Amino acid sequence: MSRRVYDDDVDRAPRRRRRGPLGIIAAVVVLVLVAAVAVAVVLATRSTDDAKKDVAVKTCTPDPGGGKPTASGQIVNHSSKGSNYVIRLRFNDAEGNNVSEGVATVRDVEAGQTADWQLTGARSADGPVTCELRGVSRTHVPGQD
Repeated sequence: MSRRVYDDDVDRAPRRRRRGPLGIIAAVVVLVLVAAVAVAVVLATRSTDDAKKDVAVKTCTPDPGGGKPTASGQIVNHSSKGSNYVIRLRFNDAEGNNVSEGVATVRDVEAGQTADWQLTGARSADGPVTCELRGVSRTHVPGQD
């Protein structure tokens, strides 16, 4: 006795679409573009020794009550173009241990001009602190040549 098989009795998986050569090429192009953008962002925002030389720390002050420390200073834009700066600073205790960090952003510092910056640490710190400039990113202000 044979049994008939009907279409309703058979589970059929949907057919997979095969990607032709154009689909593969399009995927590769998208990956290359994403990688190029990532590299451009890293290069544009990396910390450079020249940018670090533009930044001076003038004050590095603990909070007398054990609160968040503060720091301030000045930027002198030695580049030939208006720039934006991101300053990363670390607060260390007397033994050199990291007790807090801070970041300051200063926009539109014209070539040859100075600008003040200040920041507050992210965490409270007890006792005296010293400031360590961890990095400075300088990026060209868009629209200026």
